[in-house]
Amino acid sequence: MTMIDRMVMELNLDLLIGMKKNMFIPVVDISVIGQNSKEICLLHLVEKEVNQEPGQKEKGKTPKNILLKVILPAEDQLLVNLDHRDQVEITLKVKVNGLIFLVIPLIGEIAITPFLRYIVSDCDSVGVFYNTQHYTSTPEEAAAIAIKAATKGFLNEADVNSVLANTLTVQMRLGMFDGEPSAQPFGNLGPKDVCTPAHQQLALEAARQGIVLLENSSPSLPLSHLRHRTVAVIGPNSNATVTMIGNYAGVACGYTSPFQGVGNYTKTIHQMGCVDIACADDKLFSEAIDAARQADATVLVMGLDQSMEAEFKDRTGLLLPGRQQELVSKVAMASNGPTILVLMPGGPIDVSFANNDPRIGAILWSGYPGQAGGAAIANVLYGTTNPEGKLPMTWYPQGYVSNMLMKDMAMRSRPNRNYPGRTYRFYKGPVVYPFGHGLSYTNFVHTIASVPTFVSVPLGGHHHSGNDGTRTMLVFSTPPVGHWAPHKQLVAFAKVHVPAGSQQRMGISFHVCKFLSVVDRSGVRRVPIGIHDLHIGSVKHSLSLQAATLGVIKT
Repeated sequence: MTMIDRMVMELNLDLLIGMKKNMFIPVVDISVIGQNSKEICLLHLVEKEVNQEPGQKEKGKTPKNILLKVILPAEDQLLVNLDHRDQVEITLKVKVNGLIFLVIPLIGEIAITPFLRYIVSDCDSVGVFYNTQHYTSTPEEAAAIAIKAATKGFLNEADVNSVLANTLTVQMRLGMFDGEPSAQPFGNLGPKDVCTPAHQQLALEAARQGIVLLENSSPSLPLSHLRHRTVAVIGPNSNATVTMIGNYAGVACGYTSPFQGVGNYTKTIHQMGCVDIACADDKLFSEAIDAARQADATVLVMGLDQSMEAEFKDRTGLLLPGRQQELVSKVAMASNGPTILVLMPGGPIDVSFANNDPRIGAILWSGYPGQAGGAAIANVLYGTTNPEGKLPMTWYPQGYVSNMLMKDMAMRSRPNRNYPGRTYRFYKGPVVYPFGHGLSYTNFVHTIASVPTFVSVPLGGHHHSGNDGTRTMLVFSTPPVGHWAPHKQLVAFAKVHVPAGSQQRMGISFHVCKFLSVVDRSGVRRVPIGIHDLHIGSVKHSLSLQAATLGVIKT
């Protein structure tokens, strides 16, 4: 068996990011290297001669396959699993932005096979260069700049061969040139391979984790099996199916609507309240109001669908469409028990009216939650799932739209022009809900356990409620005051599970020069010198960045 004395691998992390259970996982497949061979992996590994012992001969044996996983829970942390023990020494040297931040010696039989990755365009985007954006004068030029990634010059034969090799290599790995497709390993994939129990469970879990609890007064949630024996499920999205999968979705394996999901827990009374999302009239209001009077609790499932917002259709306002708001208020007034408002839009909705209505006890945002959305919503309503989602965008009031010129892409506000600015980083006006907002049934308390002089801020957290809880810790930075600095910016986040009645200590690390930098008015990224305030929940810590003199260079 071939023995390899030493190899040095440099892994370009920027090109190999994947996701699994909230961890960044660049993956390298390792298989064949023989005598007198070089590293042949196409993942930007350093090519280096392999040293042999004198007199060693090729024995014709194929080394076993080894899967090396580089797992990065945070940018500066590294774990390596190498599940093989034949004696070969290698060194894994990891670079970020050209700087080595970790070198690990490993032992094991090692050999490398290509695990090819390459870049493709999005659908007809290359054609858009020419047809729509008029960025190029000919279709050929559009294809050329796409292949050459907008570098100067047109194509030569080597460029074409390179991209063809990428495509043909993947097709070969799929067995597309090996005869009858149905006889190949990937030739009979179908619904049975998509709709496996594991995949359907993943769809449910994704929906659960994505639901955001916006409000919960008293608290009104979770609902009780004993006190809420009959629940009215009302609203134009109350029995939604296809609406839940949004845009760019395939064929669902099956749907669980919100009405069906709640029905799995208790007796229900169902009324639409509106004929459709547009809710143009109040013809169905009376039946919905009667249902709320008869039930022990009321769940209103309102929002939007693809007829109101889509890739090809923009909304002109931030309010619920038609008379949906009126329906919510009238049903809440008549409800015999707590009223829960579930919102199913893709983007923000101005529900200030609901925030100010004491009869509406809780508000959830589900987004378009996918095929299992109704089950996930019911899980949260009844406390089977403790909500852990955070808003991925700022929810603005309706008045924001009147001051926002849609063709003005400036991020920073311009008060002299009555321009409010965009995103949580630069907009300082009133909001319905801020970016990153999201409640839980668990009462979390944050404390800063210790503070090193730079980068890493370990945190302590505990809660006082009787529920286990999962918390996404968001770390924001407010840079020193400056006319070009953002109001605040997200610099790190991490998720932690805290068992009931316990406390967990966790570390959150971030790269100071990268994440505490800001972009000035000229588009140049700079690191402001001075006091940076770090915010974790309600806790604040000030971090001072100062310039250091490294020495004098004499010539």
